[in-house]
Amino acid sequence: MKIIAIETSHDDTSVVIYENKKIIKDYSFSQTESHKKYGGTVPEIASRNHLDCLMKITKELIKCDMSNVDHIAYTSEPGLIGSLHMGKLFAQSLSFAMGIECKPINHMFGHIYAVSFTEEIEYPAIALIVSGGHTQI
Repeated sequence: MKIIAIETSHDDTSVVIYENKKIIKDYSFSQTESHKKYGGTVPEIASRNHLDCLMKITKELIKCDMSNVDHIAYTSEPGLIGSLHMGKLFAQSLSFAMGIECKPINHMFGHIYAVSFTEEIEYPAIALIVSGGHTQI
């Protein structure tokens, strides 16, 4: 299975091409410097920066083998609404252009299931997430 995954929940922009439990391509951009002078993330600046970063990533994705992509996944919640919206629009645009399904993914579930990249998850399972300003058990 080949998936394009898009993450824009806060102030970093990431797009990954994932195939058969392996990361094929990984594009990530940090916005730390853009927000440093404000002492924290400014949501409007984060959203605009995501747009710039996604345009750079698009230019790189065009060079990749995009055949046989099964799904496009994007972070749908929780996060900064403007940042999430940028990722959703990007995912939906790719989905429309490629004629494949687009799936919203909860950011917290992504943290839980990311362990399956390197480890087998045995069910039933319990997970503890401590991430940013929220904790879920």
